[in-house]
Amino acid sequence: MMEIKRNYVDTLIQHRNSGLVKILTGLRRVGKSTLLMQLAEEIQNEKSGKEQILYFNLESLQNMNLQDYQVLYQEILTHSKQTE
Repeated sequence: MMEIKRNYVDTLIQHRNSGLVKILTGLRRVGKSTLLMQLAEEIQNEKSGKEQILYFNLESLQNMNLQDYQVLYQEILTHSKQTE
């Protein structure tokens, strides 16, 4: 992992339970998705982290029905109730 991205991941992990929403912005193709995937990997490596990650690829043809926000919301509720 690049040192710069490592610093970003460490910062996000350090502040993840602060109660504030984190917004990741930037130009196209600068690594926002990669950073989020690295963050998800870090969290999954923790003891109870696997249950905290939900990933939906909204650009995938398999998930075309998730383009409807109500269907997506129900999917999120279903998955979050399974982890409680």
